[in-house]
Amino acid sequence: MTSGIDHAKLEAWCQSSITILGETGIDPKIVAMQRDVVARNSGKASLYAIADDLAEGLSHLPDNLRRSASQQLTEEFGFDFNLFVDRRLKTVKAILKRGSARNEAELQALSGFAADTTQSEFLLMAANKILAQSKRL
Repeated sequence: MTSGIDHAKLEAWCQSSITILGETGIDPKIVAMQRDVVARNSGKASLYAIADDLAEGLSHLPDNLRRSASQQLTEEFGFDFNLFVDRRLKTVKAILKRGSARNEAELQALSGFAADTTQSEFLLMAANKILAQSKRL
């Protein structure tokens, strides 16, 4: 589970992830902003959410860059972005199985999943149905 990762290690992982993403041609101003956000959240639990967002970006890289990023992060830190992606998918699958979201965090996870058009159409329809039901409440 990601909550067991030391904050200093997670912060270094975030900075390395930003470097990898920066090498894909992201505007240097955005890279600097991301580094600043990580630095301002140093030692805080909010680093997990930042790492989760970075993992999302890494997971959408082209195959060759994604494999390279995974290998680099795993060699350096012992885990890659899939740790976060898998955790998020596990949460979404539990929500879909249950048929409802229990809180705002689950709604956010489901919303992020529903925005990812690379997912199965069947799962996206189920996610959107739950999101629509929650808006009626």
